[in-house]
Amino acid sequence: MPVPRRIAMLGACVLAGVLSASLVACVPEPVTLEPTPSMTSPAATPSESPTDTASPELTPSPKPSASMPNASDVFVNVITADVTETELEATAMVAGVIEEGGSCTLVATKGTTRRTATGTTMAGPESTYCALMTVPVTELRPGDWKITVSYKSALHSGTSSEVTVVVP
Repeated sequence: MPVPRRIAMLGACVLAGVLSASLVACVPEPVTLEPTPSMTSPAATPSESPTDTASPELTPSPKPSASMPNASDVFVNVITADVTETELEATAMVAGVIEEGGSCTLVATKGTTRRTATGTTMAGPESTYCALMTVPVTELRPGDWKITVSYKSALHSGTSSEVTVVVP
């Protein structure tokens, strides 16, 4: 028995919809932001809007200058923190930032004693990495030391959470 044309068309539309939904879930579409009247007209008020649905307004953030990097705008993660026979060593990663020219600083503290070491950076495929930073063990008293790694560049800055290392 032949399938009526109307049912066949409905089935084809449903199948196309399912396939389309599957492809949409797998392949993200690019997002394009276009200015709304509230973004381009400073005098716009909510009463001028034809609908009651609120849309978030986008405000461009000021561009950071070389003399004033953003305070703590990046996440710094200590990757390694170790004490060898001769050195306290640490490396870190700056998540989501890919740039050359920044610097990393290791700060080790125990009570009022503070030791620092600096390191270079290297841009990776998804993050910036802090090269090995070392402090000679001869400069450290035995016990628990709190370390942090800070990152600073012309555009970004941030400091890691504290990590404890034990100097024997």
